[in-house]
Formats: sequence, C-alpha cells, structure tokens
Amino acid sequence: EFIGEPAVDEGGVRKEYMMMLMEKLLSPDYGMFQYDAETRYIWFNPHSFESKIEFMLGGLLIGLAVYNGIILEVHFPPILYKRLLGMSVDVADLRDAFPRVAQSLQQLLAYEGKEPVEDVFGLTFSIDYNYWGEIRTYDLVPNGRNIPVTRENRQEFVRLYARYLLVDSVREQFDAFAAGFSMMLSRGVALMLFSPEELEIVV
Repeated sequence: EFIGEPAVDEGGVRKEYMMMLMEKLLSPDYGMFQYDAETRYIWFNPHSFESKIEFMLGGLLIGLAVYNGIILEVHFPPILYKRLLGMSVDVADLRDAFPRVAQSLQQLLAYEGKEPVEDVFGLTFSIDYNYWGEIRTYDLVPNGRNIPVTRENRQEFVRLYARYLLVDSVREQFDAFAAGFSMMLSRGVALMLFSPEELEIVV
C-alpha cells in the first residue's frame, strides 16, 4: 500500500506506482517530452531544460518496469526501440515520428519539374526552429544557411535533415535515456534477440 492510503487494485500496487511516475515524467507540461496529437506519440524535447539525470531516470523506470513484468501505457514511435537496440535509422523512420516532415521531404525527392529545385522549394542546408519563442537556425553543414538545396544535392539534404531530427537534435537526451534503460536491461545477447517491434510489445 501507499503511505496513508490503500492501494487501488489496477493490476497491482507496483503497476499503479509505475504508471503514476511515468504519467508525471512523460507529461508535456513537464517539458522533457513533446506530444504529437497527429501521431499520438511522445518524443524527446530537444530544448528541454532538464538535466541528463532526469532522462536517465526515464529510461531506468521503463527498464525497471520491463524487468518486473509491468506493462506501461507509453507511446513512443518505433524508432525509439530501434535506437535502443543500437540499430541505425534513416529517412524511412521519419514516417512514424514526423509524418508531415516525411511527406514534405518525399515531395522534394519526387519533384521532376523543369524549374530548378532551389527556385521551387527555396531551401538551404539549414533548419529553423522555435526555441522558447525565439527563432534559431541550425546549419546541417558548415555555412549551410548559405548553401541552396538543388536537384543534385537534395538526397544529401534529406539524409541530413532526417538525422538531425532523429539523432543529432536529441543526442544528449536519448543517450541519457538509453543509459538508464541499460542499467536494468543490458544491451547484451538476450536483448539483441528482440526485434524493435517485439521490444515495443514487451514495454
């Protein structure tokens, strides 16, 4: 039982306790994770002010729940489980986590018109993002904001854009999360027997 109150029988005290913790930790109001209403997935907030230890705690809690056979109602995109297994990710993984971005990038790759790509799309090798109300620019390559995306280099732009969203922008957050997860569930032989889909089901 919890101190001062009897436990609610919703699959056991441990499950209720873990779900209460995860509900707080994963809440968008807390700022560590972002919720996408379209996909209904949560993903790391690249601009979170929380320290690495909080993200490590998140991974540790999920690993602890799996270790104790507690099923959690957490909704991460499949890419999370691929990365936890040490698998590489690519543009195809954007479809689940960032479907609108994936669709836009596919339109860029599929464009066959006569007008130059740089005139139609007006893109450069940089990304503008909102940092708590301030628009900032991240260069995908050195001086990227001054390098236009053309028909010849658009494949490389799409690759770098996907890598930024899925890996580079959340590197510190994910690495801490994965470290916490690995404290309970080592990335040894046993875990590597799982596919990403199976690991997601286990969680």
